[in-house]
Amino acid sequence: MHRPFSTSYPAGTTFKLEVDSEDATSRYTIDFADFVLVPGPLSQPTGSVPVTSKGPTPAWPGSL
Repeated sequence: MHRPFSTSYPAGTTFKLEVDSEDATSRYTIDFADFVLVPGPLSQPTGSVPVTSKGPTPAWPGSL
């Protein structure tokens, strides 16, 4: 799962990952956490076919 943040954080910011007390999952595995500033999307190349014209929506699971 990717979870984009709507704001940027200064270097040295601490993040805490928690599980809600109501969560019944017995185990979590966090493979990695990558905190980088990602630039905006590139423009569509000339002559290409947008994937959204084939059915997918631009919202990805982490942003719903």
